[in-house]
Amino acid sequence: MADQFLRGEHRRFFIFSALAVVAVALFSLGAKAAETARLHGAELTTVECADIVFGTAKFSKNNTPVLANIQHSGIEIRSASANKAYYDKSPSGLRLGTSTTPGKITFSFYEPVRISKARVYCYRYEADVAASFSAYTDVSGDPEYKNVTWSDVPAIDGSDDPYCVYFEDLDGPDDLAASTLTLGQEVKGRVMICKVVLTLLVGGSSVEEPTSESSSSSLPRPTDGLFGEYDHLDGEAQEYYKNVNLYLEGSELKTSFWKTIRSHDQLSYNNLMDVYAVTDVDPDGYIYDIYSDKEKHKPADGWKAGAGEEGQGLQREHVIPKSYFNDAHPMYSDAFSVMPADAYSNMRRNDNPYGEVDDPTYETTNGSKLGPNVYPGGPSETVFEPGDEWKGDIARVHFYFVTCYEQQMGFGDWQPYALFDYSSPLGLSDWATDMFLEWAKEDPISDRERERNEKVFGVQGNRNPYVDFPTLAEEVFA
Repeated sequence: MADQFLRGEHRRFFIFSALAVVAVALFSLGAKAAETARLHGAELTTVECADIVFGTAKFSKNNTPVLANIQHSGIEIRSASANKAYYDKSPSGLRLGTSTTPGKITFSFYEPVRISKARVYCYRYEADVAASFSAYTDVSGDPEYKNVTWSDVPAIDGSDDPYCVYFEDLDGPDDLAASTLTLGQEVKGRVMICKVVLTLLVGGSSVEEPTSESSSSSLPRPTDGLFGEYDHLDGEAQEYYKNVNLYLEGSELKTSFWKTIRSHDQLSYNNLMDVYAVTDVDPDGYIYDIYSDKEKHKPADGWKAGAGEEGQGLQREHVIPKSYFNDAHPMYSDAFSVMPADAYSNMRRNDNPYGEVDDPTYETTNGSKLGPNVYPGGPSETVFEPGDEWKGDIARVHFYFVTCYEQQMGFGDWQPYALFDYSSPLGLSDWATDMFLEWAKEDPISDRERERNEKVFGVQGNRNPYVDFPTLAEEVFA
């Protein structure tokens, strides 16, 4: 549970801006009042308020909110999921529930926050006679229910101000930081939500951890390990990682890197060949192929939609199969985890996880193999084992993925995956962790991999720290 506590250094205050229901739905954070409190020995800042204003927060056919319409840089929403929630135009807002079924909406945050209070502003529908609200987080235990006296709630004609439903102590008796907030109903009845105002505590920590400002002055600075590796980076890379707390370890160190690498440009999936022409070509202009050595291809050759045998062309290979994260962005076109690969071999791998194979049913010219898994602790199912010269690369892609997307993994429409453990702060299953650490050691970082890291940084705007810091995987996952 320690990883669910709020960590990190003081966050900046934000300027409060009054919000109204506008043409585009906004999610903004402002410092309306600031005072310090203490949580486990770390200072916190009370920040009020974060307003979710539902203006044109439209929903797709499967009732998934369009995040671009309810997101702002103040507090970033990782995802939002809804059940029986719909956009209504008059007045603009979010309708929860139907005349026969309750509804709810859950917001997931990129970074845990303490949500101490919530105010929900709403209207009722004239034909409905009863409703109730509940509000709870992933750490608050039992939901807090608020029964609404419907005669106190103005009708949806918009002639009166909306009714306010008030929730307290959502952070629970232990002052825990939450990653999700759910607003819902327990009985049928339609409710129009216009705005949600949250009182948040941000910037605290469960332990007294050194900040980037204090680490060099209050603690002796090592010259080896991660610190030595940092010193060997060029100036641009050092600037990029300057806010990472290298004194941490395990999942807390992973989260410190996540705060830096999570922000990056979303590339176009259709234009990835143009990216690979920069990031993945050898000195002769041929594209590196992670699964095959049979034939070489240049960017001008384009993609091969289908193939009957190895060597006929290339495809964009999702090292982590896209079906497991439901084609979500930005990981769908992340140049670190989507790599060029032989079309036929990619098709043979399909969505099978990586593993180790003794009795292959298919083998490529670079030693990649498909067959039953024999790695200890792993499932006895079909897996794909990459060739030896790519095993370390594939391992470091997985380390990057579970770090960059640690706050998305396992939520929404993500599917179970043999290599992942969504309940673990490290993100990988135990057997996959052991296997990837072995692969990373047996196939250490190459000049090709370092060069690719630099070039992807140039086009995507983030880096793979497991390439920049050779000992980082051991510090985090071992």
